[in-house]
Amino acid sequence: MQIPDALDRNGMPSHKGGQSQTVSGLYFLGLGWLRSRNSAFMGGVGTDVKVIIDRIAGTAKTDAARDTSEARR
Repeated sequence: MQIPDALDRNGMPSHKGGQSQTVSGLYFLGLGWLRSRNSAFMGGVGTDVKVIIDRIAGTAKTDAARDTSEARR
């Protein structure tokens, strides 16, 4: 990966629950123990996907509400 600051000094993603702690809008999937033991497996990544989608959708809704609120000012 060649996104500045996305990886820590050991070359591992700097994240909490799949959401990058250093790069806004960057999410990770398929990492071992991302959220559970099954996170690194195709059969287990679905739960992580749902959580990340909900997080992204929540962020998008919050951003849209803020933009609407600012436009009314």
